[in-house]
Amino acid sequence: MALVAIGPVTISHGDPEFSWDSSPTGHGIRSGSVSGSASWAAVNTLSELVANQDNRVTKAGHTGVYEWLEFDDDLLGSYTGYYLLEGFALTPGHKASLTTTDVPFTLTAAFLGDLA
Repeated sequence: MALVAIGPVTISHGDPEFSWDSSPTGHGIRSGSVSGSASWAAVNTLSELVANQDNRVTKAGHTGVYEWLEFDDDLLGSYTGYYLLEGFALTPGHKASLTTTDVPFTLTAAFLGDLA
């Protein structure tokens, strides 16, 4: 299973980790996070994408950058859709900071479901 894209940014890694709030809001929005790893170029672009204040919108009380997340398998395919990207954390360990290996990241987001 894999997360293959966050908005315009291609992600090339497998086995992302998820954390979802089991209780959606009254509008059906579920907050959560997706952790994984991606290339330095991809995580730097994601960091800028999420931090861009000019692209932030508010929907049903959640504020973030409105982007499409795409998953490429049957198990996670139902999570493909529009999200509000609320936060982004880049967490390179010592090894990642000295090489060109993938870098760990965590994206916090609100799954919009039918509000797209």
